[in-house]
Amino acid sequence: MMKHAWDNYEKYAWGANELRPISKRGHSASIFGSLSLGATIIDAADTLYVMELMDEYKKARDWIATSFNFDGVGEPLLLMIVIMIFANLFIMHIQHMFIAQL
Repeated sequence: MMKHAWDNYEKYAWGANELRPISKRGHSASIFGSLSLGATIIDAADTLYVMELMDEYKKARDWIATSFNFDGVGEPLLLMIVIMIFANLFIMHIQHMFIAQL
């Protein structure tokens, strides 16, 4: 199920916060305002890693490294972004450090 959902997000909504599956369009107007922060990419990256979907994980990781930015983020969104996004980035970092030690 994760692979199916991810493949469709990648095909129809890459970089948007979420996929609207019926219309097959990306959607970014949500709790993040109208900013396309790639919330699905960041939120799913650690799950991709745990599920050993390494090609998908590497693509997500590369998008985060090259395309993720905070331009246009106002103060009201900052706490939500810190909680949701940085927690996932921290988990990815810990996973990477753990695997590097094996």
